[in-house]
Amino acid sequence: MKRLLNPTNKKDIKMFRECLDGILVSPPPTYTQEGLQKTFDWYMEKFVPGNHFYVGAEIIKNKIVRFHLGYPLSMTWGRDRTALTLPIWVVGFIYNSPGSSIDPRRHDVGYLVTDKFAELEMYTMYSILPFPAKIKDVAKYSERIAGSSGFSRLTGYIDRVIDSQETLDKLRNDFSALAGPATFLPTKFVKPIMLVHHNLKHEYRKKQS
Repeated sequence: MKRLLNPTNKKDIKMFRECLDGILVSPPPTYTQEGLQKTFDWYMEKFVPGNHFYVGAEIIKNKIVRFHLGYPLSMTWGRDRTALTLPIWVVGFIYNSPGSSIDPRRHDVGYLVTDKFAELEMYTMYSILPFPAKIKDVAKYSERIAGSSGFSRLTGYIDRVIDSQETLDKLRNDFSALAGPATFLPTKFVKPIMLVHHNLKHEYRKKQS
C-alpha cells in the first residue's frame, strides 16, 4: 500500500518513528549519527496536524519499506507553519529498506508528496541524489534526468555536483537555507552527490480560474 502518512493517526506516528529509529541503527554514510538523530527529532516535531510536512510511504505488513519526505524550504527558517514564504519545497529524506533493488530516483511514492504541494501551488523542489562517479558530462547527464521516466511529471536539472568535502562545505555556507536544522544537506562527504532542481510540468499544476 502506498499512501501519505496521517499525523493524527497514532499507528502512523508509531510506524514513522520506528522506521526512523531503524535507520539510526545503521545510518547512511553521508550523515553522522548525531546529526541524523537531531534531524529525525525535528521531523517528529514537524509531523503534526496543520503543518505542510508530508511523508509519502509504501507500507507492507504494517511496516514502512520506503518513504519520501517533503516540507517547505521556509520551514527550515523557523517560520510560522502557515507562512509559505517561498513557493519552494525540499525532499528532506528518501528511504528504501535495506536490500531493496528499487532505484532511489524512482518517484512513485514521491508523487504523493509532490501532489500535496501542487495543491498549495508550490511547483518547485530540490532534492539530493547520488551522482554516478563514472559520469563525465554533467550537462548530458542533466538532460537524462530531465527526460527520466521516473520523473515523468517533472522537468529537472542538476544544480550542483558535490564531489568533495570542500564543495559540500561551500554549498552549505553559501546557501545556509538549504542546510537548515533538518540537515537537508549532509555534513560529511563520502561519495559524489548532486543537488537537483525540479519543476512540476504545467499540465500537472493546479488549474487557474
